[in-house]
Amino acid sequence: MNKRIIIVIFAFIVFICSLDNGLGRTPPLGWNSWNKYYCDINENLIKETADALVATGLDKKGYKYVNIDDCWEGERDKDGYIHENPKTFPKGIALLAEYVHSRGLKLGIYSSAGTKTCQGKPGSLYYEEKDAEVFAKWKIDYLKYDNCYNEGLSNFIRYPKMRDALNSTGRPIYYSLCQWGNQDPATWGSEVGNSWRTTGDIQDNWNSMIDIADLNNQWAAYAGPGGWNDPDMLEVGNGGMNHEEYKVHFMLWSLMKAPLLIGCDVRKMDKQTLELLGNEEIIAVNQDPLGIQGYKLVSRPTNTTIFDVMMTKCLADPQQKWDVNGDKICMRRDAKKCLTATDIKDRGNVFVSPTPSKFILKRISGEKYSINLENTNLCVAAETEWWHRDLSQTSNGIGPNILLRPCNTNDKLQIWTYNEQLGIFMFDEGKGCMTIDFTYQSEVWGGPLQGKRWAVVLLHRGLGPDAQICVDFRILGIESAVKVRDIYEKKDLGVFKNKYCASIPQHAAKMLILTPMQ
Repeated sequence: MNKRIIIVIFAFIVFICSLDNGLGRTPPLGWNSWNKYYCDINENLIKETADALVATGLDKKGYKYVNIDDCWEGERDKDGYIHENPKTFPKGIALLAEYVHSRGLKLGIYSSAGTKTCQGKPGSLYYEEKDAEVFAKWKIDYLKYDNCYNEGLSNFIRYPKMRDALNSTGRPIYYSLCQWGNQDPATWGSEVGNSWRTTGDIQDNWNSMIDIADLNNQWAAYAGPGGWNDPDMLEVGNGGMNHEEYKVHFMLWSLMKAPLLIGCDVRKMDKQTLELLGNEEIIAVNQDPLGIQGYKLVSRPTNTTIFDVMMTKCLADPQQKWDVNGDKICMRRDAKKCLTATDIKDRGNVFVSPTPSKFILKRISGEKYSINLENTNLCVAAETEWWHRDLSQTSNGIGPNILLRPCNTNDKLQIWTYNEQLGIFMFDEGKGCMTIDFTYQSEVWGGPLQGKRWAVVLLHRGLGPDAQICVDFRILGIESAVKVRDIYEKKDLGVFKNKYCASIPQHAAKMLILTPMQ
């Protein structure tokens, strides 16, 4: 049956049996355990996190959900009811919920629409009613529902079944669909859940974060009060990006009306991180009652000789042709554009510039090589969440950015087939080729707010010199003079006619509120 017909039929069905919990009129704010702790969780950590949200005052800023991700699960009893792990949650999740509620907060939990969770714990597929009954009995307030071990069953079957089970309990439980963007959930998610993941998992680095923002942007029209696009949880404060990059992350997520779920250790946040996550004016954009997701308004090139490197479909494209000259890897058509590495610690970024780094090709077998950054244990690798995708089947043929990771010859993400005659570095048996990313680097994002105002982000997503970025008020439908306020700095910048411009450093942004004077 035609895919569009299936979606139309499904939309008719879910309209009849829609979500009915009254929640998510604005995006949820809170914390989730996964990005920082993965499976290393226990009830003391959850209690301490709840205490820290209160002690830091973040609860007063709106951060109310304390969400336990995967690995809380124990076993099912003889009647099929799930129990918590007695070693890590010995007093039980019901008592933990009581404690979190006593702090004025809400407790969230995790499961998967599969026979197992992503970490191999008992999943909720075929146990939806029993698990929903348990969650309601424990007084859970939020369910993140993942997509692992799904037995190939359609999202259209598995996710509505848990929705109906939650509805039947009579307890309002925020329902977060985590199906990684499969089957375009923005087009149907609002009748099933309160939010839906539009992308794969975020990584704590610039390339992952900015790519996910791009993916989430395309679904802006589908978000609104009661149902939100979810580009995954925040990485702010986890250490993989610098503070300017984390500012971009938080500004874009707030503008896009994404759920703001902190993913770091709130017990040990530094002052900068706390001030960013607690910025009331940025949070207010996220919580604006209009509920209109901000989106990319303008993209322009900048004058730079520095460009990112990424994977795209293998084409007869000069941007994919490279020469290896000793310890330098440079563009065949322009020897001044060579592979360069930066931010070198236990990983790093890869781009092209006129100041090349020294890379050594190390043969693994035949034409297969690793690309090692000289005098380090770092090798060129593709980003993990994309390696399995066949780029020839994607709409634009664009895949992951390329990073440096600790060298491992058993890691297929680091194995490159180099064809010297063609000058191409192929990845994963030709699924993609190493390419200069000439994506426009100067962008304006924006979205309307209550009171005829606009929130705007001036973004320099590239590398190199500062970029002069302007927002033209006329593209927002504003003909009058405009009062401009920098909401990160909490500073009025003045009244301007026609446009406002600012000089923005690389991987940085400025977030503004524009208020028409009439």
